[in-house]
Amino acid sequence: MAETPRADEIWLYDSYGRFLHNDALDDRMVARAPADLPNGLPGLIFGIDPARSDDPFVLLKRETRPMPLPRIEPVMEQGAALAFRILDSEGPYADARGGFIATRQDGSVVLGAPGRGEGILFSPMPFYTARSLFPASGIELTDHHGLVAPAPQPLTGLRVQIAGRPYSLEVGGDLLARMGELSPGETASLVLPATATEPETTITATRKAQ
Repeated sequence: MAETPRADEIWLYDSYGRFLHNDALDDRMVARAPADLPNGLPGLIFGIDPARSDDPFVLLKRETRPMPLPRIEPVMEQGAALAFRILDSEGPYADARGGFIATRQDGSVVLGAPGRGEGILFSPMPFYTARSLFPASGIELTDHHGLVAPAPQPLTGLRVQIAGRPYSLEVGGDLLARMGELSPGETASLVLPATATEPETTITATRKAQ
């Protein structure tokens, strides 16, 4: 990553294995895979501030641009998923009020989508969890034979792939978080739970020294 974001940042991972992003050039919301994000960082941050009792949840732009972002209300969905209902009663998003933010397979974003379908589902992912999915994470995985295993990768369906195995974010998120906490040169042993086709196993995660 070209710059280090704040440790408390939360990013929004969509059902297609991408992050919600603000395209600073066109000043619009899009969804981009980790490898396609400029500077290796999403341009949108999910802010939570309980002290703002009237508006505790907010979308924030990494780079200041004039177009406002919609006011949002998170709606709990199944598992680790949230949907975001639009609250604006005036301004550019008034017509989308009551609908949801949704992403499409082509990376475009729809505002005011109906409350159904995988496109409206997002999973909030803290920076220290999300960064292991990025090409420049520096994470290297080895199996119990000492052979290099595939690095963490995004998957569709709010899942991730770790050492070639698919996991839901409820399981994979904890593993990614442990990797994300590693300092350069540090190593940790991780237990990968059994999947439908593979038994439980142990891998070693190392963050390469800078």
